This record gives sequence, structure tokens and C-alpha cells, in this order.
Amino acid sequence: MRDKNLPLLLKRVAEANPNVPAQAYRDDNKEIKMISYSEMQKIVMNVAAGLLEIGCKKEDKIGLIADNRKEWFHISMAILTIGAIDVPRGCDATENDISYILSFTDCETAVLENLNQVVKVLKNIDKMPSLRKIITIDALDKTALQKDFSKEMEGIEFYEYSYLLEKGSAKDGEEVIKVMHSIGENDIATIIFTSGTTGMPKGVILTHKNFLAQIPDLNGRIPMKPGELALSVLPVWHSFERECEYIIMSSAGAIFYSKPIGSVIL
Repeated sequence: MRDKNLPLLLKRVAEANPNVPAQAYRDDNKEIKMISYSEMQKIVMNVAAGLLEIGCKKEDKIGLIADNRKEWFHISMAILTIGAIDVPRGCDATENDISYILSFTDCETAVLENLNQVVKVLKNIDKMPSLRKIITIDALDKTALQKDFSKEMEGIEFYEYSYLLEKGSAKDGEEVIKVMHSIGENDIATIIFTSGTTGMPKGVILTHKNFLAQIPDLNGRIPMKPGELALSVLPVWHSFERECEYIIMSSAGAIFYSKPIGSVIL
């Protein structure tokens, strides 16, 4: 039986394989660490609760500008868990691309990986009239930022990934579970924009079903055993990389996030 949405797929796999590694990454000391499926599921649920706590809701479009890292999956899946829609792009996106994507989709919230992405947004904040909340994955020194962007920061609420985790962990999770079960397979999961090499970027709408329908066939083409490691290579916001992540997850495999990916492979 196929799960009706992606968060329920994660929930089922995590309950069946609680102690199996789901993610591998290098810590600040370059040591390899593992996160189990039960731990990852808990993180996702906490981030989802944190999103609800700051006012995000079902069917919201939430920008997600980040590269390959474990938090990418936590946040993307948390966005889907509350029935919202992620609008992803990598950190190599230009200021114009980011402002166009976030404004075209009327994003009220944007998750930005680091200071560089925040600067890109603030320099073009007048082009994104709907934007009200910025969440950073890395810690952000707002005091230093205000020296150059005090006017642009007016009316914007700033949060950090760690804050969402903390706020979410204090909730009982019932609201998140209720919303998660209300998401249908034909509900929109993401809007992925093309690169724009042949014109303005075009947003492609993909539903939960678009991803889930491919898993049964591709499980046989990309065989994974529980706990086996796969290296994340393609940009995480690409549709094929995302599909691969869901295939690996459905098999209880583990994804290794490590940057910069080019030097890791070499």
C-alpha cells in the first residue's frame, strides 16, 4: 500500500527502523556522525511544530535556499509535514533568481542557509513585498547585519533553525500529527524552478503523488538495504536528487551529506 504523502512515508519507515542510520555527516571536527531514523523523525516533527509556532500554515509557500546538508532534509520534510509547499534553490542562485522565485510564488517565509543568502534577499527586499519571515540554518549576527540593512530589516521577523527545534520540542506534537494526516497525495509538495538558461525561470508544480508514484519502480533500479550509505551528489533542490532521497528513505538507507561535494568525490 502506497503512503498518501511523503511525511507519512518517513513516519512508517522510522517506526519500522528506529535505530537504523538515516543520515551521515561530518561534524565541526570532521568526524563522521550518524542520525538514526527515530532521531531524524523527531527532528522533523520538532521543526514542523516550530514552523506552526511562528505562524506558518498549510498551503503556505516557503522558500528554501540551501545546499546539500542534513538540515536541508529536516526543513524540507518539516515544511511538507505541515502541508506547506517548499520553493527550493541552491546557494549558487543569483540575487535576481532568488528575488524572482520568492516574489513570483508570494513566499511569506524563506529559509536561508547562511549570511550570504540573507544579504542577497535584503538587497532586493523591495522586490519581495510578501516576505515577512526569514529563518536561517546557520546562526545569524543580526546586530552586525543591521549596520548595512537596518531599513531593509524593518518588518521582517528573524528566526534560526535551532530556535524552531527548541520551540517545537516544547510542543506535544498533536497539531503536527493532525495536519500531517490531512495531506492528500494530490496536494502540492514543491514548486521547483528551472535554471533560467533559456529565459526567466519557470516554476514546476509537483505533488506528493508525483514523487510517491515513482518509488515502487525505482526501488528496484536503485536497490538499497537498511543502513547502507549513499552519497548526496546532485544539488538537493533538483527533482531527481529529491526523488533519490525519497527512494533511499523508503528503503531505510542512509544519506551522507558532505560539502564541498566535488573535493569529496575526488
